[in-house]
Amino acid sequence: MLRLLLACQIFFFCLFCTDGKLQLSETKKYLEFNSGQSFELTCIGPPTKQWNYPRMQFLDSSTGSTEIPNVIIHQRANNSEVSILTVQNASYLDTGAYKCSNSNGTSFENVEIYVFVRGE
Repeated sequence: MLRLLLACQIFFFCLFCTDGKLQLSETKKYLEFNSGQSFELTCIGPPTKQWNYPRMQFLDSSTGSTEIPNVIIHQRANNSEVSILTVQNASYLDTGAYKCSNSNGTSFENVEIYVFVRGE
C-alpha cells in the first residue's frame, strides 16, 4: 500500500511540476564530461518519449540492431513520466545534442541539451 501511495505521489508531482510539458531535469543547455566518465540525462513529461543522441548514427539498420553498448534508456520504476538515458564510459563519439521528444499525434514537443566529452 505504501509503494502505491509513493508511486501516486511521484506521478502527480511530475504532472504538476512540468505542467504536462516535456522537460529535462538538467536546467543547463550545455554539459561537459571527461572521457571515461558516465552520465545520466532525465526527461520528465507525458509517457510517450523518444531519445535521439549522437551515437544513433552508428546503428546498423541492415542488421536490425537497436542497441548501443554504452547507452541505456529506461523508465523509472512505477513512473512512466520519467525516462532516463545513461551513457557509460563516455568518449568523443558521445559529444553532441541529446533530444527527448514526445508526439501524441496532434502535437510535438522537443527538449535538448548539448553534451561535450573531452579528449581520449
